Amino acid sequence: AADVIKGDPVAVLNRSLLGACMRGRENSLGDFVTDAFRWATGSDVAMTNSSSLRKGFRVFPGEPRTLREGDFKNMTPFQNRLVTGVVTGDQLMTILEGDAVHFVNQVSGVRYTMDAQKLRGQRVVHARIDGKPVVADQTYILTHNAYCARPENMRTYLHLEPGHTRWKKTPLLDYEALIRYARQLKMIDYPTEGEGRIRYLP
Repeated sequence: AADVIKGDPVAVLNRSLLGACMRGRENSLGDFVTDAFRWATGSDVAMTNSSSLRKGFRVFPGEPRTLREGDFKNMTPFQNRLVTGVVTGDQLMTILEGDAVHFVNQVSGVRYTMDAQKLRGQRVVHARIDGKPVVADQTYILTHNAYCARPENMRTYLHLEPGHTRWKKTPLLDYEALIRYARQLKMIDYPTEGEGRIRYLP
């Protein structure tokens, strides 16, 4: 009966997918979720707030488990719609600089290194999209969830002033993107501690 409630099988989880209790840093659940968002929308970069990730799954070595539709709904249970917006490289760096002070966002499509010892505004040492340095006046497509993109939430979750980014709603809810991405992966296999998308200098 429990399997019926959870819905159809979607994918096999090979390693633990964790992150619901690891909000202050990159984690495997955040990597998977943001990868799904970026894949589903075809954007350059995808982000989501760590606090939206509510359930991870633990597996033991050599004992993969099958995840069903309901499991993905539990990962991101708020059913936020995905939105895309055009941001400049300068705006993107503002988001990352904000996260260097107060970490909020899991990321996909961008890799960056931060040095917490530097002055505010200089803590992101470098950031790359598709292997290339972020260019201040270049535009990029960013996917996020609609809740964080609300004008009243922009400063908190994106460290940006509202009104400078126009967001376009997509047809997808967060968990729908996860299910679609997982179906095409078939096997979900992320390093449990994250892939090193966000690096910290000592």
